[in-house]
Amino acid sequence: MTDSDQPREPEGEAALDAEAFHRWIDAAGEHLGSARLLVEGGRHPDAVLMAEQSAQCSLKSLLHAVGAEASTRGHDLVALARACAREVGLSLPESQFDGLRRLSATYLSSRYPDALPGGVLSDYFGAESSAAALNAAEATLDAAQGLWAHLLEGPDDQPEVGDL
Repeated sequence: MTDSDQPREPEGEAALDAEAFHRWIDAAGEHLGSARLLVEGGRHPDAVLMAEQSAQCSLKSLLHAVGAEASTRGHDLVALARACAREVGLSLPESQFDGLRRLSATYLSSRYPDALPGGVLSDYFGAESSAAALNAAEATLDAAQGLWAHLLEGPDDQPEVGDL
């Protein structure tokens, strides 16, 4: 852990867990990298799956960093983002929540063919859906990293993060 990872601990507030944050955010970055490679290879359903996984890990990085493990249960990205708002002060515009809603809807359908009405995964997930999933995952990763940097600076008001 570097000196820049040492948060200033506000009086009366719990310490931030940099190790937990980095463990989860690094996984998010790895999943996002895999998603990009899968897009390049034309494996769009798998890219969507990995993008969704990246967004989950990005949000869970913040929750684990503040000791809110109970809030990390589940896979609903909107619920995780709301938990981040409640527990960590994450502020997202409605357009980002819309992106998370769309990405969250792929949790089962990008993994299991029986979650779809028929056909195969590639019938439902193509270049457009994988591009949208990557954009949402990238924005979520950026938001988590931005809030983490802000948390390390101290307890000022958290600025709103950009759109998905």
